[in-house]
Amino acid sequence: MRYLICSLLILTCFSSLYSQGDDLGIKQLKKTSHAFNQVAERANPAVVSISTLTNFSIKFRSPFHEFYGLDHQQVSNVPEKALQQGGLGSGVLISGDGYVLTNHHVINEVDEITVTLSDGREFAAKQLGSDPKTDIALLKITGRNLPSIKVGNVKDVKVGDWAIAIGNPFGLQNTLTVGVISALGRSSEGAFSDFIQTDAAINPGNSGGALLNIEGELIGINSAIYSQAGGGFMGIGFAVPVNTAIRVMKDLKTQGHVSKGWLGIQVQNITPDLKQKLNLTSKKGALINNVIKGGPGELAGLNRGDIIIKYNGSIIQESKSLTSKVMSAELDQFVTLTILRNNQRKVLKVKVTKHSLNNTNYNGADRLGLKVEPLSEKTRRRFRIRGKNGLVITKIKPGSLAFKKGFKVGMIIKEVNYTQVDSITSYRKIIANSQEILMLVNFRGYNKYLVVHL
Repeated sequence: MRYLICSLLILTCFSSLYSQGDDLGIKQLKKTSHAFNQVAERANPAVVSISTLTNFSIKFRSPFHEFYGLDHQQVSNVPEKALQQGGLGSGVLISGDGYVLTNHHVINEVDEITVTLSDGREFAAKQLGSDPKTDIALLKITGRNLPSIKVGNVKDVKVGDWAIAIGNPFGLQNTLTVGVISALGRSSEGAFSDFIQTDAAINPGNSGGALLNIEGELIGINSAIYSQAGGGFMGIGFAVPVNTAIRVMKDLKTQGHVSKGWLGIQVQNITPDLKQKLNLTSKKGALINNVIKGGPGELAGLNRGDIIIKYNGSIIQESKSLTSKVMSAELDQFVTLTILRNNQRKVLKVKVTKHSLNNTNYNGADRLGLKVEPLSEKTRRRFRIRGKNGLVITKIKPGSLAFKKGFKVGMIIKEVNYTQVDSITSYRKIIANSQEILMLVNFRGYNKYLVVHL
């Protein structure tokens, strides 16, 4: 009997402990859920939907043209049909005066941009500029009582932190997904190689949306996903760090293009052979193979053969990661580099200056900021152009009217103010005497009209 009573008392105690444990677990989950609720309430109003329209024209060639023996001239007289192509993406209101951050690939080569807020208000957006290398673009809308998001600092982000993505996947406005920070300084396709990696679900339409921390602060602009054939989310998404996005935004606001940072060095990855030859313990880092004379690297004491292993305390995984950090760094500021020299650690301060490539010679650019050339055999081969009529754009001055209007290198100018142009002389004459220019251009086989007010 005593044994039975003791057993019952023990079971009662364990049952009570399990019940208390369950209650504590549920309370903790509710706290976490409440934190996500607060993030949604704070950030949702500032995450916008972006819809785009691209105008183009096409000639519908009938199979009967060849059957009836119509020549090229007769086919060319077939009227063109005007068409429009739509696109969807996301954006983030970064300030109450209407500046919106999104991705370059969301608004690239489009004619109309509409921003829709979570409260249903719609605004026509003006593109102030974009940077293909970081995949960041800046838009401007004009309205009253506009919300804005709180900006965080990527320096405070650690692997394992909560990550909350808000955007408009597949047009489903203000969708929130949750995950963690999977990695930092990650590479993906393209020139930029300093992404935040997350497993928070990012799908088509999320591009340009917000990546947030548990405080509801913006830590990144969602940019890309890793996907195999067939598309879809696979647990790997990438975001441009907010510090980089803000740095790009400042340049786009003030000058319409981005000035890249420069250390005056050239770097490469450390291969297995180099690791063995240099007696290194790791392949991480960026090996300096050239130091530009008179550049900031030489002035700071960097030498060829040095290996940069840390940039402002962040570990450098590969050379592209270092290049991305330097290119998006604040200009005329000193950064701290930890290097290996003869397998000995050394710390140096180096000043980031404006990249020399920003001083490209644009002499000869016209009032629009364009440099054009006739369609010679050389230019047709260079830009893979089949036609023989028109002028090809070979350079565009950053921040110019043409740059802001979406002109692209490789575009063919076919008509200016309804006049066919085949020589630079006739083109310049029209440009010089016009205050408003209507251009018919062709890019990658599609015709498009562009208007420029001088």
